[in-house]
Amino acid sequence: MTITLVPARLTGWLSAGIAALVLASLAVQFSKRVLDHDVLLGLVRLFDLDQEANVTTWYSTVLLLLAAVLLAVIARAAHTARAQFRLHWALLALILLVMSVDEASSIHELAIRPLRSALGVQAGVLYFTWVVPAGAAVLLVGIAYLRFVLHLPAATRRLFVIAGGVYVGGALGLELIGGYLASHHGGEGLAYLAEVTIEETMEMSGAVLFIHGLMGHIRRELGEVRITFGAAGPAVPR
Repeated sequence: MTITLVPARLTGWLSAGIAALVLASLAVQFSKRVLDHDVLLGLVRLFDLDQEANVTTWYSTVLLLLAAVLLAVIARAAHTARAQFRLHWALLALILLVMSVDEASSIHELAIRPLRSALGVQAGVLYFTWVVPAGAAVLLVGIAYLRFVLHLPAATRRLFVIAGGVYVGGALGLELIGGYLASHHGGEGLAYLAEVTIEETMEMSGAVLFIHGLMGHIRRELGEVRITFGAAGPAVPR
């Protein structure tokens, strides 16, 4: 059996998934805010973009995990070829794997209360204080990966930079705005709803763009990739 992944087609399906989830979130928000049905058989919590451990969280987790798998494929090929940046690919795969775990379990939110106390922050753009260590981590990774990015093929580099900008712009940039709105106006206003919707859409879109860039890189640089399932030990002669 052969499974062929067409980058443009898969990207289209993944993008359609984002659109469907955004529309579902807006629909349940309409039910909650206008129709005064804040449960709706549990659908409000399941599709609210501002909630954790629901359908939208699962989708974001899958996107990050898919990116990690594609990075692992490239890292394996780079290791086999003894390529210059093979460790960068492997570490990037690990980073995306950790991000997918964090997306599913919201580990980063555990740092909010201790950091608020340590930094003396009670309101403002740093209300969601996890952005402080996250921003520092992004800066360090950016510096460490500068040579790696500059040595990428132009088509791959362009998509990686755009994808990273969209994802970080949503996850950190808009989170700063969300922190200000949540701390000063609460998390129920229309401005906060718009911020959350745009933020989550940017995060998922950035992940899809990154996946598209990875698939294109694999197609151009590696060609056909085969995955085989073999026995754990040596073959036994008959």
